[in-house]
Amino acid sequence: MPGGCAAKAARPLAADPLTASPGIHAYAGSVPTPSRTASGPLVRAITTLVKYSAVAQRNDALVAEQLQYYRARAAEYDATSYGAVSAEMASVPAIVDRLGISGDVLELACGTGIWTAELVRHATTLTALDGAPEMLELARQRVPAGVHFEQADLFNWTPTRSFDAVFFSAWLSHVPADRFPGFWSAVASALRPGGRAVALDELPARSSHEQEIQGEVAVRTLNDGTQHEIVKVFWEPDALVKSLTRLGWRASVTSIENNWFILDGTRA
Repeated sequence: MPGGCAAKAARPLAADPLTASPGIHAYAGSVPTPSRTASGPLVRAITTLVKYSAVAQRNDALVAEQLQYYRARAAEYDATSYGAVSAEMASVPAIVDRLGISGDVLELACGTGIWTAELVRHATTLTALDGAPEMLELARQRVPAGVHFEQADLFNWTPTRSFDAVFFSAWLSHVPADRFPGFWSAVASALRPGGRAVALDELPARSSHEQEIQGEVAVRTLNDGTQHEIVKVFWEPDALVKSLTRLGWRASVTSIENNWFILDGTRA
């Protein structure tokens, strides 16, 4: 299944002094200090604003670096995601078969088209999006017919039509917490009434596969030795369901083989 790395001993990063949740590195710029003459509530309000502004700027840089990482990784993606665990690659067709996806389908973060090649067997129409043009080119080669491919920034994406199902594999874990509500709002706007959002991703047990991880930030190393920071959120199933319920979804999460899960959701 996509997104993984060969298992290495995890080495924690430094905790972030700007947020109570570790994992978002400290903002590199200067942080203004509120005036000592300001009242207590005002100081707290200014401090909170400065903190979240800094975190937002850091996350902007982090998701930009994440895209550059996947653009650079495209040529080695299949080998580094699947080559080490061939059983995971072999399980993809059977997993897609049991998802029961049909009709007009939208795939987000299609990568090199591993899941696309199986979804096209079930969909009436299939549209596949990814932010990395290098990934899309490989996906087009893998699935040359029956799919409409588009390049899109999934953090700044507005659906232009509606679908019966929206599918994404190994993408939800790359959505930072502050962009989680906005992402699910976009998914909702892409679905027809009664439509399904179906996702696959890694359970926390797979966090040991990461080279370095702290909170939402993981460090990945490419074959050329370059290192990149990316977002990596390992969701506990119950916490994921509760978060989606608060956003107006009815969702279930089912654990499957290889410490992955399937999320199936509809609008409440």
